[in-house]
Amino acid sequence: MTVLTTICILFTLFYAGDLARREIYPALWYLYRDGHLPRKTEIFGYARSAVTIADIRDRVAPFIQLRPQEEKLYNKFWSLNRYINGSRDADADYDRIDRIVSESEENETEANRIFYLALPPATFPSTASQIKRACMAKKGSTKVVVEKPFGRDSESSEELSEHLKALFTEEQIYRMDHFLGYEMVQNLLSLRFANRVFSSSWNKDNIAAIEIDFKENFGIEGRGGYFDSNGMIRDVTQNHLLQIVSLIAMEKPVSVDPDDIRDAKVEVLKKTRPIVLDDVVIGQYVSNPESTDPRERIGYRDDPSVKNDSITATFALTVLKIDNERWTGVPFIVRAGKGLNINRTDVIIQYKNVDHDLFDGQSQRNELVIRVGKSEALQAKLASKTPGITSDLERITIDFDYTKEYPDLQNPGAYERLLLDVFRGSQLNFVRSDELSEAWRIFTPVLHEIENRKIRPIEYNEKQLRLVAFAAKTHTKRCNSRLFFARGYSRTGFCLKKITTMDLERRLIIKELQSKESKRLMKVNTDNTIFKDSEESKKARAEGNKVFLKNTHHDDDHEEAWRLYSKSIAMAPNNSEELALAYGNRSALLVHFKKYKESILDIEKALKLTESTALKVKFYSRKAECLTALGSSENQKAWEKAKFYLSQIKDEDKDKNAVTRILNRVEKDLDNLKVVVEKVDHNPVKKSKPSEIFNSVEIKYNEKYGRHVVAKHDFAPGEIVFTEKPYLYTLNPYNNHAYCGHCLKLSWATIPCDHCCWIMFCSEECKSKAWNEYHFVECTVVPRIIYDNPEKERTPQFTMRALLKGIAETGSLDKLKKEIDDLDKCTDESKKGFSKDGQFENDKFHSVYNTTKFVPPKPRESDVKDVAKTLIFLARYTTIFGKDYKFNNGQNFTSNEDVVFVGSLLLKLAKVVGGSLCPVRDSKEWKAKCTCKTDYCSNRGEAFSIVTALVDHDCGANVRTVYTDDVNMLFYALMPVKKNEVLFKSHTFTFYNTDYQTRREPLKKILNTYCDCRACKEQWPKDMLHVHYLSVKHSKSS
Repeated sequence: MTVLTTICILFTLFYAGDLARREIYPALWYLYRDGHLPRKTEIFGYARSAVTIADIRDRVAPFIQLRPQEEKLYNKFWSLNRYINGSRDADADYDRIDRIVSESEENETEANRIFYLALPPATFPSTASQIKRACMAKKGSTKVVVEKPFGRDSESSEELSEHLKALFTEEQIYRMDHFLGYEMVQNLLSLRFANRVFSSSWNKDNIAAIEIDFKENFGIEGRGGYFDSNGMIRDVTQNHLLQIVSLIAMEKPVSVDPDDIRDAKVEVLKKTRPIVLDDVVIGQYVSNPESTDPRERIGYRDDPSVKNDSITATFALTVLKIDNERWTGVPFIVRAGKGLNINRTDVIIQYKNVDHDLFDGQSQRNELVIRVGKSEALQAKLASKTPGITSDLERITIDFDYTKEYPDLQNPGAYERLLLDVFRGSQLNFVRSDELSEAWRIFTPVLHEIENRKIRPIEYNEKQLRLVAFAAKTHTKRCNSRLFFARGYSRTGFCLKKITTMDLERRLIIKELQSKESKRLMKVNTDNTIFKDSEESKKARAEGNKVFLKNTHHDDDHEEAWRLYSKSIAMAPNNSEELALAYGNRSALLVHFKKYKESILDIEKALKLTESTALKVKFYSRKAECLTALGSSENQKAWEKAKFYLSQIKDEDKDKNAVTRILNRVEKDLDNLKVVVEKVDHNPVKKSKPSEIFNSVEIKYNEKYGRHVVAKHDFAPGEIVFTEKPYLYTLNPYNNHAYCGHCLKLSWATIPCDHCCWIMFCSEECKSKAWNEYHFVECTVVPRIIYDNPEKERTPQFTMRALLKGIAETGSLDKLKKEIDDLDKCTDESKKGFSKDGQFENDKFHSVYNTTKFVPPKPRESDVKDVAKTLIFLARYTTIFGKDYKFNNGQNFTSNEDVVFVGSLLLKLAKVVGGSLCPVRDSKEWKAKCTCKTDYCSNRGEAFSIVTALVDHDCGANVRTVYTDDVNMLFYALMPVKKNEVLFKSHTFTFYNTDYQTRREPLKKILNTYCDCRACKEQWPKDMLHVHYLSVKHSKSS
């Protein structure tokens, strides 16, 4: 049975119905010509103009290309058309539409209706209401096609969506975005998921950036009425180009079912951050009087349909950032503009540089270019050897051009494809309401900010891509202006003099700074690694709630919730409601832990931040609960405050009942509460003074061991040899939000840094000390160094902190440089680094520097890369190379002697620090989890101690180390140690009981050479190694 389908095209005035005559009628003709329209189809036009079908045909003719012998078929197509004129919202006129269409359906058993709203958005609600009232299909389905814009922002879009939902089901609504009808846009699914070469590399590990360029070589040409009130972002970026972004970035859908694909698009949009002003550049084309093209001589504001003082953007660059496992760190750079040099839309997938380039920098980044629109094409840009006897590389392009490959193909246009989908009932290529909501969530804040601040666009008049280059530079400049050290947080006077020596470290650093990866880091934006983020805070808090509210009493779950709440506090922006909520949630957990004093600290902070009356009721009632548990008479004041704020909540307020229940529960608890407060001993273990080290050991030098440590008298197994206060220490990343980043003490009520998110402190005192000593640099540099691998070893942080301590000790970098020059002039290796009175000072930088002379000479490759990264970020984001130093994207970076000197010094420090870090065992109060996930290792962090670093490694160790609660290194004997005997510690705990063959190759990776200790030379069996450890109980070192 053939079903009659009626399509009714509603437009305002036919002669102004640009979309109808340019796109809709031509698309219907081509579908009819090619046999794709249902056999029974009638087409109705509806507008206010009193015109005939002949008038419509004449107006459509310029946009239709007839092939030979098609005139008869073309006439037949127009015989299917009828026209009704009427007002926009009169009941009688819509009743007449229904009556006329019903007459056509009179003899049909089934008849479907399609209404195409090619109308201004302001008319959508009233027109849709009239269709629902009078024109719904009586014998079949009704579909409504809606053209963009779907609102102006989140609020108006939501209002329109709710209105349409009240009238029609989601299955009846077809939100038209013609970009989804382009061949290459529809081909994105096939390219991504049907080709392994793309599907396996489509991620942040391989892709550096994704660019989408939409360029038009014409202006608005009299169509300023709509455009001037919307601008380029609303007209193109927020809809057409965001649709491309979602198809490129989405995860693989469950199937090709339309809803599965649209679900995948919505999910990736949910992970996309709202755009901020720093990630936007806008422009407006102006006239170019010197151009021979008459269109270029008319600027945007010269158009009579545009206001003379208009600041509407005709160009917009936006950078989208997606926070998920696939795309974190990959910018989606979206550019759209009118009045440019060409009419084209390109999607450019730019891949990262190849690792370990074998061709001396000749390799260029691969690119995949997907051309969308009328000149659709696919290009792959690759590196290839040039023909001939040389080994030079050149960039080649593999080009698949649709027009060349299929010269006779009549590729359907976007509107043809999409209208055919409407007839067939497929919603795959139409925008769903939740998809629309997420799109406006991303763009609304920045659109409002641009409008509220009346930001003027950059003027441009050349039909070249100079604006795009300028916009990219402007974007980079704006982002950099947000960094801490451009805002007055930098230290002054950090300037180095030139050095005259050339050593191995210097050569290695220069080579690494010239690598492709270093050049990439000189330009990449890593702001997302340090700045606070309300959404990330909210996410951590929600995860904490989920864990805390589980029906369990397992301490591991509650510990995880505590860590998540602390992370939420660290991520929350300063002075925000989100920060108040995070403190509030942690205070509740601390009550569960019976940490009432710490809970009160969090509550006080939350009360200072929140404006919510309901939250104040909760917080004061919880404070009363804590004070009662502590036996404080202040509990009544807190209780009265809670009741006062409850009285301020109106009865109809949705929070009233919830907070009243909380108050009633707490009141009952207070009557019955008899709590014995846990007392935790926070007193540090009694330690030896640093000077007492040298009552037990002394530093000696010989050719065999270099500088080394020997015992001054005999020690029995298990006896403490010496204790030492570390020169440097830092937390295990897992504990960054649970322990103090300065003193490494466990803190139940940690407080965040004001600027970064990766570290917290136990008190304002520790926070201040950390900032003044090292965090003023680390705050903005360390997160960038470790952002791609937060669990990596902390050598870069230690070496940078050692450098800063050296500067602080000597007073300036100039003085530190002079001290190092003096140390290098000393030829007596046995006295180098000692004080003038012959003392070895284990709390001074010059002693650290001199340990570098007695470690393997060749640095690890990973250290070279880390130091290069550190240098780049120090130069970009601090004033360590002087207030007048300009980074300038790393130009002439390696010719700057200050940079090379600091690099070589850091690399020297990395050699000794990297092999001398010792784990700081956990606090007794709480068993922390270690990232190594082994049952014998539970680390707060790692530490570097100078004398400890001089204790050589050996597979047959005679001493062992452990840290006390107050972060002091303690050495004890594993076996009898005789006077003047050299002290040896194991390389790592991993090798303490392994045979020679098992440890030989792993040790080589650590030492860069084979171990030549006695145990290895004589190939001791593992039982012989193990006997040393039997004399001390295992629990002493764990």
